[in-house]
Amino acid sequence: MKKISFILLIFIPSFLRAQEQDPQKMAIIEQRIELIAEALGNENPDFTTLIDELSFYYDHPINLNRTSREELQEIMLLSEVQITALLLHIEKNGKLISIYELQAIPGFDLQTIRNILPFVRVSDMFDAPHIDLHTLLKDGTQEWFVRASQVLEEQQGFTPISDSALAASPNSRYQGTPYRLYTRYRYRFGNSISFGITGDKDAGENFFSGAQKQGFDFYSAHLFVKNIGNVKAAVVGDYQVSFGQGLTFATGLALGKNAYTLNVKRNSQTLRPYTATGENQFMRGAAITYKIKQTEITALYSRDHLDGNRILNSDTTVSGDDEYISSLQTSGLHTTPAEIEDRNAVLVQHMGGHFAWKTKRSNIGFTGIYSTLNPGLQKTTSITNQFDFNGDHNLVTGIDYNYIKNNFNFFGEMSRSLNGGWAMQHGLLASLDPKFSVSVVYRNYQKNYQSLFANALAEASKPVNEKGLYIGLELRPNPNWTINAYFDTFESEWLRSGATGPQRGMEYLAQLQWKPSKTMDMYIRARHRSKPYDDPNDPEEINVLLDKEQNNYRYQFNCKINDQISVRNRIEMMNVGFFERDKQRGYLIYQDLIWKPEKLPITFTGRYAIFDTDSYDARIYAYENDVLYFFSIPSYYYRGTRFYGIIRYQYKKRFDVWLRYGQWLYNNQNTIGSGLSEIQGNRKSEIRIQLRLRF
Repeated sequence: MKKISFILLIFIPSFLRAQEQDPQKMAIIEQRIELIAEALGNENPDFTTLIDELSFYYDHPINLNRTSREELQEIMLLSEVQITALLLHIEKNGKLISIYELQAIPGFDLQTIRNILPFVRVSDMFDAPHIDLHTLLKDGTQEWFVRASQVLEEQQGFTPISDSALAASPNSRYQGTPYRLYTRYRYRFGNSISFGITGDKDAGENFFSGAQKQGFDFYSAHLFVKNIGNVKAAVVGDYQVSFGQGLTFATGLALGKNAYTLNVKRNSQTLRPYTATGENQFMRGAAITYKIKQTEITALYSRDHLDGNRILNSDTTVSGDDEYISSLQTSGLHTTPAEIEDRNAVLVQHMGGHFAWKTKRSNIGFTGIYSTLNPGLQKTTSITNQFDFNGDHNLVTGIDYNYIKNNFNFFGEMSRSLNGGWAMQHGLLASLDPKFSVSVVYRNYQKNYQSLFANALAEASKPVNEKGLYIGLELRPNPNWTINAYFDTFESEWLRSGATGPQRGMEYLAQLQWKPSKTMDMYIRARHRSKPYDDPNDPEEINVLLDKEQNNYRYQFNCKINDQISVRNRIEMMNVGFFERDKQRGYLIYQDLIWKPEKLPITFTGRYAIFDTDSYDARIYAYENDVLYFFSIPSYYYRGTRFYGIIRYQYKKRFDVWLRYGQWLYNNQNTIGSGLSEIQGNRKSEIRIQLRLRF
């Protein structure tokens, strides 16, 4: 009871009025999230910040007559080519008279207009509010979330064990409880002020016991203000930062290669509050962006403890310090004594900033970030990681640029780390015709370039040891048809894990979409990837590299049958394997149903899927709907079925309840998972409940 009382007292309800909520709001936002999620190959992406932005702009649509490039970039629904075309149209022809005038702008077909329509408007009014205490209390919005979830089948880490056996093998069981718990409070006044607190506990972690006497394993908080006088943005607490193309220093979400072939330029707000639950990809401290005419100066400081494998130094030839970190841990899990011991093992500090000079059509920026680690990082050297960062400090500097000339947008960034390693990226977006646009990105990242927080376009997970050329195109022959395609070639001069030799690979994608009406669309997509890997059957110590090829083929059909029922169907097939060898194959078929009864305050979303793959290598990823602010793109592999159902109930537009139940059923497996998460049997079920109060 004390735990429940603590949760209820964390955030005291306020007297601010509730905001009206369109029942179709989340359906529209989820559609946009799904479009973006398809671009990511991550099973657990976090779109919290993006949902916050889309939700805000749904309630407060962007006034296209008084908007900026940065504001349009925040909704991530327009390419840079389209944003440029819109701003040039307004500059040449004056303010928009009607939203329907968008049809006259090159690159704005009916599909694009439908996508952005819920988030934009046309008005001559100036919308800057007068901020005083009365206005803050009257017009601010507040939300409080509580969410709990649990796998219903018993996992190995939660099975009974004797005290003597546990003492002999303390890491053989989880320390905490099997449920996951999350809570979040956020106050927001327009786009000017944000304050929030988040708490999160993973399954297997303690809660008010053991190693976590303070309740949640992870806490996050922020206070963020925007556009107050010359202060463009300022934040205290947890925040995300992004400069240039993310090559020198950037945190947060960035799209890589995807079916939206023109969205290769990184466009994100320099500073934004952090509202997600990931425990690594954010800054903790303070930052400010100050604007004077055409100049913007950003200064930041961050001080945070990260998880790491701490080693006591018994060999002075390895490091001169008493202890060092052999690796940084990024899972955010603290479920066993070993994981708890690694918690907050290293103090990481960042200080520096960014100087930018901006005009309507160009900008140039300079970035400098100095980072320290205490204790320092000293990885066990191997042939593949000998150029990775080791030490207790680093300095990364960079220069970024952006230039627009008519329908051409040139952009790029060049960076250098303290050890002399460098990296560069140069790109072009061009609208060659109202129906045809292209994107080109050249990248060259040296093998010894080192940045603790870099997030730029790359084939690998980090922009290092890679050279490549990306070419994308988008063709809209008529309002109902869209063709997207890209080709990417890449090479690495040094060895990578799984490939003990220089490598050269390629990837291409083609997609044809047909949307005959606003209630129906379908597309077909093909993707091919070829990358060299060590021959797993070569007995020699020096492996022979073979091209491992992967092919994915997808057909998707979406239809809104009426105002109450919508359906989605997908068929996807794939094969993967080494050239001229037997390939592993798989397929996935699913049917989605979305039902919104006209006279009931509920919404139902469900899926039934069947899948069959020869192995884990032939896995297929698919986005799944879930409760608000929870995200998953799980992999379907082996043979079985999958279903889930979500019911959302809304009471008087102030109170929402989500209930989700999902289950995996495997036909050819006797166990699921491995290690402490292993389940005996062929069934895995999970239940999740979430509550939201709006004030």
